[in-house]
Amino acid sequence: MTGPSGSQSIRRAAQMMKIIARYGSDGARLSDIVRQTRVTRPTVHRILRALIDEDLVLQNETTRRYHLDQVIHQLALVAFRPMDIVAKLRPLLVELARDTRDTAYLMAMSGYDIVCLDRIDGDFPVRAYTFEIGRRSPLGAGAASLVFLSLLSDSELERLLEVNGPALREYGYQTVEALRTNVIKARRRGVGISHGRIAAGVVAVSVLIPNPAAVPFLAFSVAAVSGRMSKERVAEVAKLLLKLSAKASRILES
Repeated sequence: MTGPSGSQSIRRAAQMMKIIARYGSDGARLSDIVRQTRVTRPTVHRILRALIDEDLVLQNETTRRYHLDQVIHQLALVAFRPMDIVAKLRPLLVELARDTRDTAYLMAMSGYDIVCLDRIDGDFPVRAYTFEIGRRSPLGAGAASLVFLSLLSDSELERLLEVNGPALREYGYQTVEALRTNVIKARRRGVGISHGRIAAGVVAVSVLIPNPAAVPFLAFSVAAVSGRMSKERVAEVAKLLLKLSAKASRILES
């Protein structure tokens, strides 16, 4: 696409991808994109077809909603997750896994999703796997989601619950009230605690990593089988997480 009309199409395509990204795992309807771009339906459809042809956007055959293709998610990770950030924080993640003997995670918030950036296994024989590296899940799933959501304003939280609500039902949130209650608890504690939301019989504890750059939001998490996570041990793990997250913040600032 060249010339003025080509430039306009590129701007419109970028605008559409931003709109689709805001809908996260739920996907955007054609009517949503038409309404927010204020562009005619045939023009929106034509640009979306071009984006699909370039593997930048995909359309769910069942719901007919539009999603960003995996390649865009990968590019987004590169944009907000330089490899040196993961490398800098890995020694702390190793320390976390060593001291708890359980599985330690570095998590990030990406739009309406949560992403696992890194994972280190502890040496306890029974391991609790909740996320694979690079896996995206709807924001609201897991302990790290709770600390990320605790940072949002009430209106932002309501918008997130509206968008991700249907996708979160597979994690046991039959109503948004249950998630909202857990977010309020995370705001009060400064710690997110998830009981069996990602995997049955697994408890996860998470704290935010204060990030001088603000974006992306980052968090450390520890997941273990529920038998290892008494109320007293959850408090111990949370204390260790807070200590290491403060160290991580200083590393990122430097």
